[in-house]
Amino acid sequence: MGCGTSKRTFSSKYFDISIASAERLFGGRPNLAAGEYDLEDGELLQYIRFGYYLGRKLFYFHDSLSSRMESLWIPPAFLTEHRLEVIAINRPGVGGSPPWEHLNYQVYAEKFGQIFRRLYVSKCHLLAVGSGAAWAYAVAEAHPDIVAGVIVVSGVGPPRHPK
Repeated sequence: MGCGTSKRTFSSKYFDISIASAERLFGGRPNLAAGEYDLEDGELLQYIRFGYYLGRKLFYFHDSLSSRMESLWIPPAFLTEHRLEVIAINRPGVGGSPPWEHLNYQVYAEKFGQIFRRLYVSKCHLLAVGSGAAWAYAVAEAHPDIVAGVIVVSGVGPPRHPK
């Protein structure tokens, strides 16, 4: 059960860039780290974290046809002003996060609780873009004691609910 940061390359089926390239492309981010969260049942979720580790937590839910790297559009000045740490996690089947056999909103939301516990998150906000909104709403509904608010940008739902 670890949270590794040894992987120095970001990958998704849409692009594959190193941390150094990400820092050059996006102007650098304080405390940029990446790796995988191992869940209790052996499933993995890739993540990227940046900002202030002791700051307020903002979990980023990416759009379809995107990945955790989408979160890098958040300006460093915004992180500084609001003392935020951004944690963006690839959904199952995106990038290096393997697909889950029994994926639906409820299962994902319940397993997301493991990430909250691992990171000792007692309160946080969720930021979702596009189709990430449906997943963020599911997590917020499953963890109302932890999720203080959900921010949605151009939110859409999938054409049908995953089975």
